[in-house]
Amino acid sequence: MASRTSIAPDVQAEVLRLSRRRCCLCYGLQGDLTHKDGQIAHLDRDPSNNDMDNLAWLCLQHHDEYDTRHSQSKGLTEEEVRRYREALHALPLHTVAQEQPFVIRDSTFKTDVKDAKEAIGMQVDRPAVLTNVRSELTVRGTVERAVGFSTNQELRAIMATCNHCGRPLPVACAGRPQSVRARCSHCGADNEVQIT
Repeated sequence: MASRTSIAPDVQAEVLRLSRRRCCLCYGLQGDLTHKDGQIAHLDRDPSNNDMDNLAWLCLQHHDEYDTRHSQSKGLTEEEVRRYREALHALPLHTVAQEQPFVIRDSTFKTDVKDAKEAIGMQVDRPAVLTNVRSELTVRGTVERAVGFSTNQELRAIMATCNHCGRPLPVACAGRPQSVRARCSHCGADNEVQIT
């Protein structure tokens, strides 16, 4: 195998710009458009070939999987990664931006409603990650309908474990992200939580 050569800064910048630091395998295999920590992968597995067509941004997990030689199962192929990369690069920027969940942490939403047809304490209408969030709805007088929390997104709640202190880490997310970052309310550590 040829020796590794540094990728020129302008080539690195273009790979990062085109990918927007989204892993093409996460997108191609799971429809996941979230920002990922990762590396620039050499698709032909030759670290001296720094041609733009030979490079792709892969998350750490998929880069490791791509570089692993499999003896029994069918590994990821170069052509497969190229096709997913091209599909990701073809997405309009606004599509990628819309898929990013907004994050709300350690918050209480207080709503006080008096004499209304409808009262909603908290409404989420786009993908969101909620960690340690409460909705307090106080209704006074005549209110026909009261809802503490409303969303037009799929809502998933899981109990994870903090990777740092080992305590329970409740996480709720609206939408369909594959993973979310959640801060532990006990020790303050950031955790990457896989949503299944």
